Amino acid sequence: MAQPAGSELLLPGDQPPLTHLGATLLRHAVDSGLRYAFHNLGLPPPEPVPICIEKLRLGLCPRRKIGGVTADARLAALIGALEDPGGAARLPGTLRGALLFHRARLRLAAKGPDRSRDDGSPVTILRRHLPALRDALLAELAAALHRRHRRSRGADLGAVQSPESARWLAGRPADLTRLGVPDPYRAAWSVEPAAGSPGTGAAPPSAPFPALPVDPLRGRFREGWRAAASELHPVLHELGAVAHRRGVVAHPEDPFFLPLQVLGDLAGEGRPDWIAGAVLANRAEYFTLLRDAEDDARRAWDLSPLAPLP
Repeated sequence: MAQPAGSELLLPGDQPPLTHLGATLLRHAVDSGLRYAFHNLGLPPPEPVPICIEKLRLGLCPRRKIGGVTADARLAALIGALEDPGGAARLPGTLRGALLFHRARLRLAAKGPDRSRDDGSPVTILRRHLPALRDALLAELAAALHRRHRRSRGADLGAVQSPESARWLAGRPADLTRLGVPDPYRAAWSVEPAAGSPGTGAAPPSAPFPALPVDPLRGRFREGWRAAASELHPVLHELGAVAHRRGVVAHPEDPFFLPLQVLGDLAGEGRPDWIAGAVLANRAEYFTLLRDAEDDARRAWDLSPLAPLP
């Protein structure tokens, strides 16, 4: 199954299909992060935001939604970094000051959420994580711009690992709430260890990827989003169980097959007529993609949190 275009910046490697709730939650986080990143690099937010969901997997499609030809060298540089972070291109002088500032700031920025206000609801959990996720996406884009510029000047920069994946691959203790497929429907490795892992945070005897250097700004969004999904996982499953007991949905997992925009409808009384049809169609789409995948693809999906970052 081919990967969606532009997935290498945030979610490289073979990615599994997401549930409809997982895809729309991730889209919301990426949308917010891209607007924030463009603003902090001195450009107006792109309209529309260049996000594409293909076969329930998220990618970035700047040429399709923004356009491939622009007279603005800054926008051209951002389009290049979004769609090809492993490429090479000179950095416009008009971006260098902002990039230097943010690369220095982001190395010191907190990677986790603000826990000062928390009522345990899905909305509050997402809001707590969004500031760190916005900074994480800006960090990914800043790192890609910098690395593309260095390659254009002859530097031999290969793929890197994110911090927690590097620790896991080296057999060192890792925060497994930051590793796992990018969907709150599935538990993190702290609950469901990856295939071949003893569940202690140590890598299996035959590591699936080679040891690579770590770039402190690359992989921050992938791991930050999984941390958010790890908090959302039990809360959303409990929400589904409550909706099922109240008769709003036919199965406790049904809310995962509805988009984020209609999640609030589950708080009402009775079962809206449209829910059963929407869940049936969305479940069929998701499980068909899973059923049609080869065994090798499934194994690659489970290990996608370790995929090298260009």
